[in-house]
Amino acid sequence: MTIHQEFLNFEVVIAHCETRVPSGTLCEAIKYGRKMDFIDETNKLSPSGELLAEIITNCSPSDELLAEIKLPTI
Repeated sequence: MTIHQEFLNFEVVIAHCETRVPSGTLCEAIKYGRKMDFIDETNKLSPSGELLAEIITNCSPSDELLAEIKLPTI
């Protein structure tokens, strides 16, 4: 995986996390990502974060069931 792709995956996961926190701030999104084990303590994607990025980037509009999944907010 290229550095550019790693960056894009991180951005996808952070954007997802921002939608899950009430304030929508970057700091709260990172805290949420860590709590959900998407981001490790060095701010890199964990294996579950990599999987989430893959799911999000490969999700097409026809994947309605996946789009309706509600993840917990903090």
